[in-house]
Amino acid sequence: STVLTSAAILVARCSSSLLSDDSHRWLSSLLSLSAAGTAAVTASSGIPLVNQAPVCTVIARNVVPPHRDAFRRTAKTVYYLSARIVWNHMRWVRWSKYSGNADGVSFGVLDWAWGCAALLYAIKHFLPRIQETEWRNGNTYVFVVPMASGIIADAVFQLPLVQCQMMKADSDGIARNSCWNRNAVNETDLLCVLLSALFVAFMFTLAFRGTLDIKRCYWGSAAVVHGICWYLFIKALPFVVTSLHSLF
Repeated sequence: STVLTSAAILVARCSSSLLSDDSHRWLSSLLSLSAAGTAAVTASSGIPLVNQAPVCTVIARNVVPPHRDAFRRTAKTVYYLSARIVWNHMRWVRWSKYSGNADGVSFGVLDWAWGCAALLYAIKHFLPRIQETEWRNGNTYVFVVPMASGIIADAVFQLPLVQCQMMKADSDGIARNSCWNRNAVNETDLLCVLLSALFVAFMFTLAFRGTLDIKRCYWGSAAVVHGICWYLFIKALPFVVTSLHSLF
């Protein structure tokens, strides 16, 4: 799955910048959907083995990650990312087939159904519960809160109400739409996050088997997660600010 995801990233990157014809877009779709499917299968295959992982490890004072819960959270992250990728391509196929415009921004019942389902999934599986969350455990702030913030924010912008916005007219006098799934968190971003999730899960698997030092693995994975969060935050901030101005 990591090889497929890496290949999908390269092709998606090329398709968005250099190769815009339909043949390359179909190749990008095939690789991305294959990567999403194999990643979801890989995550599911690890669920029965989760009880073999240690319950927790003391990484530092007040930093005690519950590994089994973390693995389940990672699997749910993979499911969400895979669903996002599948939806992106389903929508592209629908628009290119029925309207001849693969970048259309009109929304229908299916778009609202997807947006609501994505947001409900994110809230159910990632929103920290006040009474159930270990707020004195530093792991909550190292992994739980950043992952929840990123996924819930992405899920909010799946709602058609806020997903796209009309930008100011350019030098040609043409006003164009800017959409979250195309301009803020695009296909390449999703695939990179998916690859990072697979990489982190693999690193912890090696650490549990004693191949890697668990503390180095933990802080290295934390650096990956926070790096992704900061990158996407900076990249999406202009879109968020413009959306808030248009709403209020």
